[in-house]
Amino acid sequence: MDRVQITLFNGKQAMVDQDMVKKMLKKNELVAAASRLQSVMNAVPREAEPILQKQLQEIMGKIIRLNRTIRKNVQII
Repeated sequence: MDRVQITLFNGKQAMVDQDMVKKMLKKNELVAAASRLQSVMNAVPREAEPILQKQLQEIMGKIIRLNRTIRKNVQII
């Protein structure tokens, strides 16, 4: 199967199967959204924290479900 080189969320390069590229890019988007949300949580009032926490849990659930469908043959370069 053909392999494609992509950049992961942490700036590292990885080789993934061609059919997994879309899933890896979606995971990168979700991880970036989760990290942005975590950084915002430190700056908001305590009243807004439960709402942001719920959104963060939803994003983390999506990442976990997506990880279950991604094959484990990703090579970090």
